[in-house]
Amino acid sequence: MRKLRHVFAGAVVLLVVLWLIAEPTIFRSTTFFGLRTTMLQLTGVVAMGCMGFAMVLALRPMWPQAWLGGLDKMYRLHKWLGIAALVTSLLHWLWAKGPKWAVGWGWLERPARGERAGPGNSVADWLSDQRGLAESIGEWTFYAVVVLILLALIESPRVS
Repeated sequence: MRKLRHVFAGAVVLLVVLWLIAEPTIFRSTTFFGLRTTMLQLTGVVAMGCMGFAMVLALRPMWPQAWLGGLDKMYRLHKWLGIAALVTSLLHWLWAKGPKWAVGWGWLERPARGERAGPGNSVADWLSDQRGLAESIGEWTFYAVVVLILLALIESPRVS
């Protein structure tokens, strides 16, 4: 069981360290909305990484079974990774929606946007125009995944 906890914690720590390496501006954010941007990235990376690791374990590869001590331990790690993905994706959603709600309620002031330079080519312009569609598809997919994970947790046998 101790090995399982180490593998789980190691997977999450690995994701955070890789994100820290890729995000050099993490310690430069001085405003709430700067912090929001970095926390959106961090929670998104951890949620996607945990879900990816869980999906790999769902394929039931042979090497983790022997290394973790059996298929039951691998299933338990899969469950923990799924719960971690659910929790971090909910945090990601709250970081995305919460400040918008706070601005609407008058608790926060929306920062002024500067002039944005266009990408400059037709493919990049078209992709930029599709951002709203991508965000709404992603949001509805998130809702479906939350429902599916909750159903799996409710219907699963009680394994610690």
